[in-house]
Amino acid sequence: MKSEIIAGVLVLVGCGASAPAAQTGASTNGSQTYSIQLVRHPPVGARWTETDHLRATEEQTATQPGGQPETHGSSTEIQLVVDCEVLALDAERQVSRLRVAIRSFTVDSGHGPQTPVCPPVVIIERGRPGTITDEQGQPIEAGTAQALGILLPTSPPPVDMNAHFGTPQAQAVGGSWSIDSHSAADSLAGLGMTVDPANVQGVTTLVSATNDAIVLRTVTRATHVGVPSLPAGSVERRAEVEATQEDELPLDDARLPTRDSVHASVDVEVDMPTPSGAQAHVVLSMRQELSHERTMAP
Repeated sequence: MKSEIIAGVLVLVGCGASAPAAQTGASTNGSQTYSIQLVRHPPVGARWTETDHLRATEEQTATQPGGQPETHGSSTEIQLVVDCEVLALDAERQVSRLRVAIRSFTVDSGHGPQTPVCPPVVIIERGRPGTITDEQGQPIEAGTAQALGILLPTSPPPVDMNAHFGTPQAQAVGGSWSIDSHSAADSLAGLGMTVDPANVQGVTTLVSATNDAIVLRTVTRATHVGVPSLPAGSVERRAEVEATQEDELPLDDARLPTRDSVHASVDVEVDMPTPSGAQAHVVLSMRQELSHERTMAP
């Protein structure tokens, strides 16, 4: 259940997807405006250094009938520094093949940072599903691939980014617009999570701009989310997802976001059947912080 919920958070905020392109203009009152087009087109041969960080925590409290609450928690932290190069694009000029040279890579599951078994260079083939292999095309260790895949997406954007986050109107600093709740609900359905579009709210705001870049912030909330993989006979009492994403975007749409970050929370309450036939009350709380910083090569 945990992996499906986290995937749902990433769908809602578009994490790992192509970032908005920005082009300048002027509004009727003379303010600088920027067109919002949710596509980036780094060419074949584009190179950059990327520093990624994930911290995720989970706390689960279960109360058996007539018993005391029992709480269990876990945490995961992944840190990664890599050099990336675009090897191929798809028909829509999106990155389809990426060469990734590992500079440093650690995973801490609560017992101190560990360096996973990983080749010095991996190849990411983006698709549905995507793959991560060594340079000879051989699969890498499954746990390593899973950790890398959280930070370096192996699939194309899960939604139509223009429909989900975009707006046809050029925006000045301070301008804001709503996300497409139907698009978000459809994307969650593809992961087995159901939600009425009326229960999805989200707003993107152009919060600042310089001569070289703009900064966008998206705040999204979904309530009454149908959680997948619950045992038969379970009764969901509450399921809410909240997320805030911020992106610093160069005005040149051939360049990737300079930085982006996501802060997300998931809160679920459910009654689950016990072997005796009674219902145990379970409260699940998850928090996730994910960030990327990139320096493009000249």
